[in-house]
Amino acid sequence: SLVMTSMHTQEQETVLSVIKKLGGFLLVDNVSDTTTHVVCGDARRTLNLVNGVARGCWILKQDWVLKSRDEGSWLEEEDYEFSDVYPQVKV
Repeated sequence: SLVMTSMHTQEQETVLSVIKKLGGFLLVDNVSDTTTHVVCGDARRTLNLVNGVARGCWILKQDWVLKSRDEGSWLEEEDYEFSDVYPQVKV
């Protein structure tokens, strides 16, 4: 599953439309044992972000979703990792 955090309503709607278009993810409200990706709008340390880091999820910038939309398929995550939030922690 995929979780969004620190995003405005319009940004959330964009992510939801991309998920519907590209498929492959179930959008959920909170990080759980099925979550693989946390997409962040801003560099804020939210509970979902902390839980995502603790569970080893991909912590990604919103650009990953936008660029994937432009390419028509989900892109490799490495270039979009959000490492600014916890610079001491390898995410």
